[in-house]
Amino acid sequence: MDALDSRIIAELKKDGRQSAQSVANAVGSSAVTVRSRIKELEDSGMLKVVAVTDFSAAGYDTLLAVGVDVERRTAEDVALELSQYEQILAVNLISGATDIEILVGARDFADVSRFLEEEIGRIKGIGKLSAALALEVFKYESETVVDT
Repeated sequence: MDALDSRIIAELKKDGRQSAQSVANAVGSSAVTVRSRIKELEDSGMLKVVAVTDFSAAGYDTLLAVGVDVERRTAEDVALELSQYEQILAVNLISGATDIEILVGARDFADVSRFLEEEIGRIKGIGKLSAALALEVFKYESETVVDT
């Protein structure tokens, strides 16, 4: 990955739907080169252009980080089951005080309570939940920044 690739990625972060010509104009290259670079970056796994949900626009006014302790089942199996829920925005196997960390989006506190008790609480293998309310999100990025 070189400086041109970095500029292309930076431009796509602004608007992933823009044309190759628009990106080319912004980075000082040709549309043919930009299309070729984007394809190479995608083929190598370095770039994936995706839609990212705005939590508030999706109706999630409450975000909750939840630590999950797993008992009598593998953490991987529980994580795979958790990943099937639409309200769970992220599922991570972690090291530390808990086995899994999830990010839950909810419409309000009643939705949080119902979801944790009626949905998550019924999953076999979940021992204890440790929830923390996100008061304000200062940064959320789904992509990795790579230095060149």
